[in-house]
Amino acid sequence: MHTVAIFTFLAVSTAHMIIETPYPYGRDSLTNSPLDPVGADFPCKQRKGVYDPPLLSNPEANKFAAGDILELSFLGSAVHGGGSCQISISPDRYPDKNSAWKVIHSIQGGCPANVDGNLEPENPEGRDAARFSFHIPESISPGLYTLAWTWLNRRGSREFFMNCAPITVTAAKNHRTFPKYTDLPDMFIANINGCMTPEGVDIRFPNPGYSVDFRGNPSNLMQIGTLVCRDATGKGPVAGAARNVSEFSRPTSMLTVNNSPSTTSAFVVTSYSALVNLQKSNRIKEACTEGFWKCIDGMTYQQCASGSWSTPMMMATGTSCIVSTGHELIIDINKPGMENT
Repeated sequence: MHTVAIFTFLAVSTAHMIIETPYPYGRDSLTNSPLDPVGADFPCKQRKGVYDPPLLSNPEANKFAAGDILELSFLGSAVHGGGSCQISISPDRYPDKNSAWKVIHSIQGGCPANVDGNLEPENPEGRDAARFSFHIPESISPGLYTLAWTWLNRRGSREFFMNCAPITVTAAKNHRTFPKYTDLPDMFIANINGCMTPEGVDIRFPNPGYSVDFRGNPSNLMQIGTLVCRDATGKGPVAGAARNVSEFSRPTSMLTVNNSPSTTSAFVVTSYSALVNLQKSNRIKEACTEGFWKCIDGMTYQQCASGSWSTPMMMATGTSCIVSTGHELIIDINKPGMENT
């Protein structure tokens, strides 16, 4: 009876989540509900005033240099046991159903928070959900874009949430190797298109891209190779591994090193830029989750032991790893050459 009561609360609660930053389009008309079950309001919760500009005290609050560390934050309390989220961008300032969306960051588990149910107390304006760091790849050309946050919840009804924000991207301050816009993976869409995700697990995206966070309990995370969603015929895409920056142009063989810790806690994964700086200086002390792996820059990695990160270690000759932090170290055994963009 207790389990049923919790499920009912999750299903009927109206205090869902919206993004606070980046500042979304149409804040006055933006509700915290999921998209229509058949996708009638895709993308961006189509409605009157959907693309009204944010009312910003600082007109440059949604202006970012490619490569800078940005923050995704939320308002609300009904996090439905967390789930998995993606951050995507479109070159269309006012997107429609034909717009292309490319993923720049995936959060697999623990988004918007790593809890079993909802945050307490119930508060549609609450700020107790997790905050997430991400960055726009340096290869993205300066210009006007629309950023989207999408969320597939772990607990409750099978839903798809989406908020959009207008952003301005300026030239990168640094120039490193990143996939071109056209090589980024497409946004993953489910639960509004007849392909339904399983309840009770944090999904892995079929192609999460090169920038990935693992923020939930490892025991909740879908296994690689599992069907992410099923259509009426029982078919669907399978959960994939994170991808290296260097492998977007051609396929490679991948293997995964697993190490499931006995306990887990919330942690914040910094951007690619911050990880590289950490490797170079080796002066910053980060708290970490026991047994977790960190691929720093594709060539060096660490493991958490006794509450702190080990000294950075070089990958074996002929291999590289996927830039990420979590209970997996994903290894590219072909290590193709990188392309500077």
